[in-house]
Amino acid sequence: MRLETTGLRAGYHGGTVLHGVDITVASGEVHALVGHNGAGKTTLVHALAGLVPATGGRVLLDGDDVTRHPTHRRARRGLALVPQGRRVFASLTVAEHLTLVKASGPWTPARVLDLFPQLAQRRGHRGAHLSGGEQQMLAFARALLAQPAVLLLDEPTEGLVPALAKQIAETVASVRDEGTAVLVTAPSLDSATSTADRVTVLTGGKTGVSADGDTVRADPGVIVAALALHGEATPTE
Repeated sequence: MRLETTGLRAGYHGGTVLHGVDITVASGEVHALVGHNGAGKTTLVHALAGLVPATGGRVLLDGDDVTRHPTHRRARRGLALVPQGRRVFASLTVAEHLTLVKASGPWTPARVLDLFPQLAQRRGHRGAHLSGGEQQMLAFARALLAQPAVLLLDEPTEGLVPALAKQIAETVASVRDEGTAVLVTAPSLDSATSTADRVTVLTGGKTGVSADGDTVRADPGVIVAALALHGEATPTE
């Protein structure tokens, strides 16, 4: 599944946050979108998921225009979101979370628990009693049970200790290797972007400098410089 935007515009309450975003994520690719707070990262993933209406441009899934499709129709096409801040249900146990989505594909509750053994050990614990890292794993597992062809991850390593951040990054790579198109956002070049096939800077609601992942890992200077140039963004996400 190929995700593409052309000239995408979106915002809140009559204001515009995204000013013509062009981005492509191919099957079996991790595309990292980096930008400071206020760059428009969360607005973009919400617009892709259908949670924020587009005011211009297009969102395409395998060439089909889904710009005006509601969230549930995009989900049926295979688009899943792991939101910033996890947003797990405080009163439901881990096991109950894994029954919210009827798995009918390669990702099953047993498989995601194998992927995140910490969750298997906490199967009977409620969402409110999980650590931040465990909640992130649970949000990730829940999205995988939707059998995504396109996975949107909004700052998935935010607030995590390095060991857990590394585990999330490795999981992103594993999902990519199964043919899923993955768009991951991050405020900087960190573990969330370490396995990216492409890295693009988002500044002021516009896509800017972009380079393939190997080039960035060999010389991150062009990305770091673009982020430094726009380090005083206004928080509008």
